[in-house]
Amino acid sequence: MKKSIQKTLTSLLLVAALCISGLCYQAETTKAATTNYTNLFTTDNLDDEAPVAAGQTVNYNFKVSSNGTITLLVYTLPKTAMTLKITSATGVTLYDKTILSTDDGWYEYPISESLSLFYNGITWKNPTAGTYTLSLTFEEDTYYMASAVQEPATQTPTQAPTPTAVPYLTASSATVTVGFSQTISVNNNSGAVTWKSSNSSVASVSNGKITGKKKGTATITAKTASGYTMNCKVTVKKNEYSVKKLAVSKVTYGKTGLDIYKVSYDKKGNLVIKARVLNNSSYKLQKIKNLKIKIKNNNGKVIGTYSAKNLKKVNLKAGKAKAYTFKIKKSKLKVKKKADLRLIANPSVSGKAYYIR
Repeated sequence: MKKSIQKTLTSLLLVAALCISGLCYQAETTKAATTNYTNLFTTDNLDDEAPVAAGQTVNYNFKVSSNGTITLLVYTLPKTAMTLKITSATGVTLYDKTILSTDDGWYEYPISESLSLFYNGITWKNPTAGTYTLSLTFEEDTYYMASAVQEPATQTPTQAPTPTAVPYLTASSATVTVGFSQTISVNNNSGAVTWKSSNSSVASVSNGKITGKKKGTATITAKTASGYTMNCKVTVKKNEYSVKKLAVSKVTYGKTGLDIYKVSYDKKGNLVIKARVLNNSSYKLQKIKNLKIKIKNNNGKVIGTYSAKNLKKVNLKAGKAKAYTFKIKKSKLKVKKKADLRLIANPSVSGKAYYIR
């Protein structure tokens, strides 16, 4: 199966690599064969056991030493949306766009005076000499092959034009907590931007400020006055600290631990802590004295502290767990305004356990 994938992608890449500046291999065999093309890089993951994971970015550096036309090609199995991004060695973004890989036919339209997009790739005329980075991000698990070739200019221009830096969003995806906001912006843009949310009941947007309304997903669209449209995928999550419950065996043997797996606000604004006492000793846990739980925000500031001088009648057998719910009243909280609990630091716990045989 993998050899078949590689064979398919290789044949596509060889044909397309010769379709530069209107020269198609089948129609112009002799001319294409005699043109002095320079291979800048060729790469693939076809020998890997697994495809590149969805959302993972792969980067390739390539060096341009002369003028001409560069063709960057990417082929994928299966067809998928992919983001192609070009940045210079100084960090300037020259190109950043999401396209759908396809084999339905050739099409091309200008991005700027020097950059054009065609299916599965980019043509770039007369780039400035230097080192650049191609970044690829696929929206689903993907096998791929990528290549860049350069055709020399028919005549040397007096001065190679500098590619126009195109607008791009500071984030293509974001996670926001219900009741909280995150701001994104458009770089390389001097004009007005129109913002829109695909689902304003989940996430609203105003001048790039995204506010979480309820759990769900939405797409934020930014459109510049010059006609560029960019998307940011937003996931809105509940305002709670939530982690997977620990097994008793995760506690050091001979010890008792308190596993806090959820922290949230109730309707009255009290802070509710869901926890489990884990007894990984050889004895029955009778009680816990001077129990103290500190809830801190991501900056280390204490939101609230739960204290109990004596947690009596625990009576927990060796190797067992017992669930508890602790509450810090709103009036006792040090931070009165609701905090983003999804981003809090791991709660700190102290206390002394007492056992009986």
